[in-house]
Amino acid sequence: MEMKQFDKNVKAIKTNGAKLDTLIHESAVFAVEQLNLHGNNGAANRLLSALNKSSRKEALYVWFNDFALCKRNHKDNTLEYAKNKKLFNDGVECTGEDAVLLADASPFYDYTKEIAPASSYDVMKGIKAILNRAKKMYADGKTVEHEEMLATLKALIPSE
Repeated sequence: MEMKQFDKNVKAIKTNGAKLDTLIHESAVFAVEQLNLHGNNGAANRLLSALNKSSRKEALYVWFNDFALCKRNHKDNTLEYAKNKKLFNDGVECTGEDAVLLADASPFYDYTKEIAPASSYDVMKGIKAILNRAKKMYADGKTVEHEEMLATLKALIPSE
């Protein structure tokens, strides 16, 4: 790839990404309306199954959970209609119609923060911190349980 093609790709990603944000949001609001007003979970499940790998699918599940009369079936990752579920706005119960309006005003991609996954470096840093705390507890004469876990942690850390 050359810089000219790279620049073209970046421009297309930016333009198409903005269009995709709008398409997903409009479709998701329609799906919430279908759930809240008609008990129809088909639109939500079709939308979720259409999202590709780079979409924030988990954020959309959280968004549906907060604005729609549904619950997530973790066995097959579908949404099921939950007729008796209560919806809230700032701690006050709201109607399904109100929840649709709130959903429209709160796009799923802005509704939750994206959390960066831990890198292998972060994991190793965490393991070392746990091990150091345990070593300090031994040095202070305090009891540390799970000695076999400490031995496993020590085995994971390369020689220092």
